[in-house]
Amino acid sequence: DNSGVWQAIIDSTENNGAVINLPNGRINILTPIDYGVSGIDRISTRGGNGTDGTIVFTTASITQLVRLPTSTGNTNNVAGGEFIAIDFNAQENADYCIKGYGNHMLFRDCRFRKAVIAGTDVSFGYDNMWDHCYWRDNLQDGEIMDQGQNNQNTHIGCKYFDNGRFGVFAKSSLALSYTNCLFEQNSGAAIFAFGLDGIHLDNCYFDRNGMASLGGGHTFSTPSQTVYADIILNGSSSTTTMSVGTPCKGVTITSPFVSGSAADAHTHVYAISSEGLTVNNATLNDGDIGDLVTTYGSTTTSSQYSR
Repeated sequence: DNSGVWQAIIDSTENNGAVINLPNGRINILTPIDYGVSGIDRISTRGGNGTDGTIVFTTASITQLVRLPTSTGNTNNVAGGEFIAIDFNAQENADYCIKGYGNHMLFRDCRFRKAVIAGTDVSFGYDNMWDHCYWRDNLQDGEIMDQGQNNQNTHIGCKYFDNGRFGVFAKSSLALSYTNCLFEQNSGAAIFAFGLDGIHLDNCYFDRNGMASLGGGHTFSTPSQTVYADIILNGSSSTTTMSVGTPCKGVTITSPFVSGSAADAHTHVYAISSEGLTVNNATLNDGDIGDLVTTYGSTTTSSQYSR
């Protein structure tokens, strides 16, 4: 168990601008490592650059590998903190790789794998940068942002692959962006969003998300319907009820590559509740233009919900 040594270094460090260099190899964590929970820890934590790099894992049933502040009032405790070049592997033991509140952080070249609930849940975290990170093989979701105020979260060159439900699950935030990102074989959908204002996806790759032929899709109970889509835009915080109360506004999708749209009644965007949805310059690997956007409750001339 390396938890005590790592935590002791954090607790004894001059926090502002400090750097913790983790060694190459496997680091077993049996107790979550706390950053900014009880004080200010604005630390850059960096993995090794050897052949296998640094793998942080657990053999214990714990809530998370790394715990960020647990109250929204303490988000600044980790502002300016960094996690760079670390492979977090929950090994289906921990609920999350990283969970908590935090803003103005940088996550670069990190992997978040095999968590029971989600690879990361950094909620109420504004102005965070996710650079070339990889969410893979998490049993439910890859990235969760479900407490609101995840404003101006920027994702560049990130990958979401083979997560058991959604690649991204996000709500009630402003100005999320995804550039040159990959979403592949996420079972429920690549992205499930509600109440977002200004979400931009540019030059992203979507392949076989929410596919019935792969045992995927996302099922609502009200109304009873299974949706096969890359992106689901709902107007409710519920993942089981379609609603229009809080639409996703200003959704711009530019130059997506869309694969898998010809099978399983699949659509790129399933717009339950949206205002100002734009899809530009799409490349369809199969299917036709009708597979780009589906609106629930639509008629031959207008949509009941989305605008």
